[in-house]
Amino acid sequence: MFMMLGDSVMWGIALNLLVGAVSIGGPDSLEDLAALHGAAVARWESIDGNFEMIEGQHRFVLHYQKSGNRFRCDEHSNLFLPDDLGSGVSRDGKTIRLQTGPTYKKGQALINASGNDPYFRCNPAEQLLFGFLRHPEHAVNMSEFITQPTKSRSISKIRQDGRDLIQLSVSLPHIQFPEMSYDFEYYLDPSINYLARKVIIRINQREDDRTEREVTEFREISPGVFFPTRSKTVHYSKSKPESTSEFRTINLRVNEPIDESAFNLTIPPGVVVRDEILGRQYKTDANGQPIDSKALIPGKMVSSSAIMSGPGTAEPTPYHQRPASEQAGSVFWIILGLTVLGLATVVYFFIRRARRAY
Repeated sequence: MFMMLGDSVMWGIALNLLVGAVSIGGPDSLEDLAALHGAAVARWESIDGNFEMIEGQHRFVLHYQKSGNRFRCDEHSNLFLPDDLGSGVSRDGKTIRLQTGPTYKKGQALINASGNDPYFRCNPAEQLLFGFLRHPEHAVNMSEFITQPTKSRSISKIRQDGRDLIQLSVSLPHIQFPEMSYDFEYYLDPSINYLARKVIIRINQREDDRTEREVTEFREISPGVFFPTRSKTVHYSKSKPESTSEFRTINLRVNEPIDESAFNLTIPPGVVVRDEILGRQYKTDANGQPIDSKALIPGKMVSSSAIMSGPGTAEPTPYHQRPASEQAGSVFWIILGLTVLGLATVVYFFIRRARRAY
């Protein structure tokens, strides 16, 4: 056992030297730090609560439930309409999403999968810093974060705001432009089981354009078990605050039983469903079960009457689903019409002015 532990530590030190990390030894090596953070998150056997994000006049609410490896998240927003944006559940290692909100017309729904992505957008992990950004779209656990390809990474002990913290610095190659980099500085606190208190995100180490997100409140769920409950994010442009958002928990329950039925993806009755996982399109009956399933028609949502009575005329394809060429054509004619109208208005006023002059 001691030989295995010694080999593990030696491999950790060798890996850190290989990527240019500054190893400070003991439990503060990268791998051990990830293990400590993972142990803190693993203490949350179940999570059930509402999470609210406020940015200006916009308000988003997530109802997030997690039990073991299963989770469900329902998202609501008042960005355009006070309506559901969709739901997501875990199934076979994937996130299965159901969209029924204003993205689609009333009476229609979309089912698709985001792949092996347990920390998808509806998860509070990114906002509360217990998920680490693999790239700007997804958050992963810390073990995955430190094993991805990096330009550089290091850890160091620092003292900040009266606290002894661990600073984790990681530079990731830009997805589209490898010569550029995403630079992350995470600050983890040993006094709360190595949970992260703050992250600073830059591109190419630029200080004038950056994002700072800080967890401003932790709750001790039970002795020695902490959970982040509030955070604040500030985006800086040219060294000045450009936008601010806040994220907080409401009615949080941690390590309390959750009914297993919560993790069933319930499809509303009487809707046309476009299932991109099965490649089928169907309508649901009064119990939400699929009936009259048909092969998926790319880019189109078949009408309810067509599904129920056989081949028929498809409903107009929602604008955002139309081919890019068709969308571009529509935009062209709108711009052309507005241009002609503007020119006509200018000519009209010039004619009137000329008449008054005479």
